Amino acid sequence: MRSRTRGVTLIELLVTLTVLLIVMAWGLPNLQGVVKQTRITSAVNAVVGGLSQARSVAVTRGLPVTLCAADAEAPNECNAFQNWAHGMLLFTDANRDGAIGGTDERILYRFTDDMVGLAARANVGAFTYLPDGSTNAGILHFCDSEGKLPARGVVVLASGAHWVIKPTACGTGI
Repeated sequence: MRSRTRGVTLIELLVTLTVLLIVMAWGLPNLQGVVKQTRITSAVNAVVGGLSQARSVAVTRGLPVTLCAADAEAPNECNAFQNWAHGMLLFTDANRDGAIGGTDERILYRFTDDMVGLAARANVGAFTYLPDGSTNAGILHFCDSEGKLPARGVVVLASGAHWVIKPTACGTGI
């Protein structure tokens, strides 16, 4: 009796690889959208965490505390152009001038790679929390640089409360 070898023919292997390539080609753009949306969510969460920490430190220490958009080239300075895509800077701000100097203490500098390639629009460049927990009001929006994905944003009230929003388009309401 002849023994039969078991295996896969070349035709079966080529068909399987072709189907696999078609599925991957269809799914890759969808995966890129998920990754970008995750980056937007991560950037918003980082800002919300910074706002919460700023308010907490201001109330606990009884000092004004500023959270501002960091300058990409000078990590101890606030960004004058309200561009939050370069990270955040959190510091005590005894004289409320929006800059680190004198007895001001840098508490946090956070740069996250998730913010690279995002469009970050805001109507303020900094939030200064007072010892009673209040701050200046403002809106921040984060969206992908191509504007194809839904934006996410943060609304900050003068009372110091903040929440996450889903604006219809990046920059609306600013």
